[in-house]
Amino acid sequence: MLLAEKYAPQKTDDVLGNQELKRQLKRWALNWGRGEKGKPILLTGPTGVGKTTLVNALAKELNLELVQMSASDFRSRERVEKVISGAAMASTLSGKGKVILVDDIDAMAGREDYGGVAAIAAILRENNCPMILTATDAYEKKISSLRFLCDILKMRRSIAPSVAKLLTRIAEKEDIPCPPEKIMEIAQNSNGDIRAAINDLQSCSPGLRDQEKSMFERLTSLFRASTYKEARESAFGDVEHDYLKLWIDENLPAVYSGKDLADAYSMLSRADIFDGRIRSRQHWGFLRYSGDLMTAGVSLSRADLKPRFARYSFPTFLRHMGATVASRATMKSLLSKIGRKVHTPSIHAESFLPIVAYIYAQDPERVSGFYGLEEKETEFLEKFLPKGVNVKKEKKKEKEETKTEKKHEEKKEEKAEGKKEEKKAEAPKKDAPPKKQPHARHSKLSEFF
Repeated sequence: MLLAEKYAPQKTDDVLGNQELKRQLKRWALNWGRGEKGKPILLTGPTGVGKTTLVNALAKELNLELVQMSASDFRSRERVEKVISGAAMASTLSGKGKVILVDDIDAMAGREDYGGVAAIAAILRENNCPMILTATDAYEKKISSLRFLCDILKMRRSIAPSVAKLLTRIAEKEDIPCPPEKIMEIAQNSNGDIRAAINDLQSCSPGLRDQEKSMFERLTSLFRASTYKEARESAFGDVEHDYLKLWIDENLPAVYSGKDLADAYSMLSRADIFDGRIRSRQHWGFLRYSGDLMTAGVSLSRADLKPRFARYSFPTFLRHMGATVASRATMKSLLSKIGRKVHTPSIHAESFLPIVAYIYAQDPERVSGFYGLEEKETEFLEKFLPKGVNVKKEKKKEKEETKTEKKHEEKKEEKAEGKKEEKKAEAPKKDAPPKKQPHARHSKLSEFF
């Protein structure tokens, strides 16, 4: 049995560090038990900090049934609604309280997830059951719609002395012959990952775990490396191969110049050739050559051992891709709708865009109804119209325009007539001639008749 499982925390106090956060989480769960609903919790922190372990310990301590799910299992809106919504509404067989844990919510926010994040957001708004989501970074753009529906609790890494104290206690109980200096070495090298530290203690050898580095630190060590080993170590750890290559490509001109710059780009282009062969042939053995060329090849191609200081920039390509997310999503949905009607994959449907755009210009209402196009998709489709071709106005719109024009004319006529009547009313009236008074004799005679 692994020691990490044997010594897994049974209550929240057994989890190292984050004292205030543990109190808040426990108070939140107890309030739910009393019927006081609270917002869902978004528990964040770096990998290995103990997010899932803390939730498991909370469920054991409060005797709750834990329904644990991984976000990578949900790749569609239908799947999310079926599983999570069903778990939230159903009662437990044991009659105990329940808490739902969705691990690594930021892992399901990719292009292939087809509305999964939106479906989870809808379930969070209903708030029928206590739910805890975990993520590496709460301010990741992909989960911004979930962030505002949750209370955010951020876990921090445990410090090396605390980890070393825990390892010493375990080593004494298990009679592991490990000197204190080696235990401290394991604790420091674990970078706050307690499970990894316990596993290393079990083998009594510090694992070669690469500590997390920022991209700026990686570039600095790469461009200033003087040996092959130093340059290769800059690519070790939790960093994607293509992502690092884009950063190197963007910042080479800021550090190198002249022949050094040309030689460095030559090495980077050769690395790109090997990456192309990996994609076309699926031969992943070429990855070692690509990695060597883009790190050691680039670093050792310079003649100046002390390159100039530079302020590193974010890759332009990634910035452009981020700015065009909405237009690319519209393009994708438009091609899928056209592809469905013309019975072709959406990849090949792009060749039909000029034809569909021309037909749309002749009869917009009919084409948008046939393909089921939304307003943003029709606007995007108009960009593919040939020069000189304009979209014809719909008949309904023309009728509405004529009606509105007639109404405006009638209103103008009414206003004009009203002004004429006002002028007539305001005109001064001529004084009427005075009435003639009857003669006094006639008035006396009238008294007798």
